[in-house]
Amino acid sequence: MVWDAFLDLFFPPRLVCPLCEKPGTRAAVCEQCGELLAGYRRQRVCCRCGRFFNHSGGSCPDPAVTCPDCLAGESPFFAARAVGPYEGRLRTAVHRLKYGGRKFLARALAMLMVAVISPEEVYRQADLVVPVPLARARLQQRGFNQSELLARWIGRFMGLPVDGKALVKVKDTPPQAGLCKKDREINLRDAFKVNLPDMVSGKKILLVDDVFTTGSTVSVAAASLIGSGARLVVVATVSTAYIR
Repeated sequence: MVWDAFLDLFFPPRLVCPLCEKPGTRAAVCEQCGELLAGYRRQRVCCRCGRFFNHSGGSCPDPAVTCPDCLAGESPFFAARAVGPYEGRLRTAVHRLKYGGRKFLARALAMLMVAVISPEEVYRQADLVVPVPLARARLQQRGFNQSELLARWIGRFMGLPVDGKALVKVKDTPPQAGLCKKDREINLRDAFKVNLPDMVSGKKILLVDDVFTTGSTVSVAAASLIGSGARLVVVATVSTAYIR
């Protein structure tokens, strides 16, 4: 983080929109992308998992609207929210951060996440921010954990402590892409461990990840936190899936 700040001081990132990279006078979402995000906020989402209903009107989250998956079973997390669906410019921005090494995007994306979650009281009541961890081999290969970068900025914006070591990934699982929900859950079985139970016991945890697809990853991570005494877990991601 110190080295990144040093580089930003002498080689500042271009002032561009973090979603479309359109040049601007400041590193903020451009007007067009702002309208896109505003449109997402008018779409209907599940009040529990935060995934978007296809081609729906209305304003969300609506406490009366729950998706079939969430109605069918209990979830270890209380609620999940995202900036928008995993598509288009938002998906591209996540890829630039995650695979392109553009770590400076974490600040802008975290700011958008805070704008979504801060109106809800349950998120404002969080005691601690915890990122979804990467396995050691994956972390060494990538050089950073994009979820921790997002969590650090969210903690700074919301005035909350962040602990990147409380939860660890003890199993290097194969990529989740292309797997159904059941296979994802099998893939992640026993993958997470709470390394510092005293840090999470009795706390309301804000769990941060970059993408929510089926919810398997954050569910398994949240279950580990709850199993170690966390009082409640809420989830925030940059993007999420559509409910099919």
